[in-house]
Amino acid sequence: MAAITADVLSFRSPRFRAAAPPPDLPVQAVPLLDRLHRALRLSAELLAACEFRRHAAERKRAAWGEPPLFFFDRAARAERERAGSAPADFPAPYLSEIAVRRPAAAAAWQVLPDLLDDVLTVLPASVECRRVARATAGLAGAAAVVGEHLPAAQELAELLAVPDEEVLLVVDVDRRTATRVLLTGVADVRQLMILLADQLPHRRRPDPRLVAAYRNASVDPDAAVAVAPFQLLRPTALRPDGTVPAGFAASDFWLWGPEPTAALPRENGERVLLLTAATVPHSWDAGRRFPRMDGRVESVEGLSRSAVSSWLRARCPALVETSAELTRAA
Repeated sequence: MAAITADVLSFRSPRFRAAAPPPDLPVQAVPLLDRLHRALRLSAELLAACEFRRHAAERKRAAWGEPPLFFFDRAARAERERAGSAPADFPAPYLSEIAVRRPAAAAAWQVLPDLLDDVLTVLPASVECRRVARATAGLAGAAAVVGEHLPAAQELAELLAVPDEEVLLVVDVDRRTATRVLLTGVADVRQLMILLADQLPHRRRPDPRLVAAYRNASVDPDAAVAVAPFQLLRPTALRPDGTVPAGFAASDFWLWGPEPTAALPRENGERVLLLTAATVPHSWDAGRRFPRMDGRVESVEGLSRSAVSSWLRARCPALVETSAELTRAA
């Protein structure tokens, strides 16, 4: 098997922001993603072999008949406790032994950080590159496996899960309105709330400096704290009468903010959230989960009153609408 190399881009790969990425970046990304996928797959095999070796060492110690605990020997007890879980420097204690038998996997593990650094430069800069990466079969799964031991691989797995050009239906249960928005590069619910508040009608707009920070700008030191403009809930919070539980009674359905947008619930293939007034003040330090990735929330459709009523009636058999609401929906 040919050795995996990291130098596959035609340009130097600092984590650019000021300079625009090359127009053919998606094309250049293909060989990089291919080599990364191979390196991740081989690295996963290496980690599995090291894990097997670790368990074999534990079984050997058990075969020696060592008592469960040496209360009189702190060093022996500490060693046994460390053996119960993967050490902090795993797989380092076993690499030299495994590398002899799996040289290609060991070489892939060595070059993997450089490949990940390049990919984590390229993907945030280009939606098209992210599409190519998601179309690379097995890449996200391999990144998740290796990510248990390598933070950069975990970052890649999380990045690939971020919705790009996905539609979200937001139903305002207080105002009986609904809007469909298009999400691109929005990594978590906190980012979603600020960008969504800037798009929704009849809701107070957030500080423009916060909006800019969650789109594509650096955080302004004078606007570095974000406040939740409303409360987002899972659609299962809807009660038969078309309302949601008041106050903390709805807390089991709340989205608190750190949740990834990849985990937003779906109904019939469409992501759906409910929106209501904030129950308690909720603030956090502003900043994007992936600072080099632009985030966008774009309003694409405001549902009519009749469409919102139909959506609610389909889920709320005890919904009673007032004559005024029925008139507006007509």
